[in-house]
Amino acid sequence: MERAVGEIDETFGPPRGVVNSAGIGREVPFLETAPELFRLIYEINGVGSFIVSRAAQGASRAPS
Repeated sequence: MERAVGEIDETFGPPRGVVNSAGIGREVPFLETAPELFRLIYEINGVGSFIVSRAAQGASRAPS
């Protein structure tokens, strides 16, 4: 992720904002959702957004 944000920074300048709009979901009733499926969804949606936001914030604070 840092490499991708670095390329954006080199091409367009430091990012001024981030939109975390990617994610996954499953049509499974809550009581039928296995913990493994919940963890997968959380990893992709929650942790993925964290990683993107962290990389973008680091690039926007780096000296030019």
